[in-house]
Amino acid sequence: MRRAPQEQLVRQIHDAPPRIVICATGGGSRAIADLLAVAGASRSVLAAAIPYAETALAEWLGGKPRSACSSATARAMAMAAFEKARRYDP
Repeated sequence: MRRAPQEQLVRQIHDAPPRIVICATGGGSRAIADLLAVAGASRSVLAAAIPYAETALAEWLGGKPRSACSSATARAMAMAAFEKARRYDP
């Protein structure tokens, strides 16, 4: 049986040493489902968040971003996820 290419990538992520907190919104939230659908997610995923509403995003970031759809906001989301991962798994 052939596996989908993303399943092979997800297995590689689960087999790698880093443990992650993933934060996504909109279409990117599919990545969370893909990660959790493949056995072994507990080895790599510490937590996942989808701060979709404006208020939820502002809470995740610690303040309202200038724009919800910008590279600066994406970087801020990633940094917030990184800091949470450091607290959960130092």
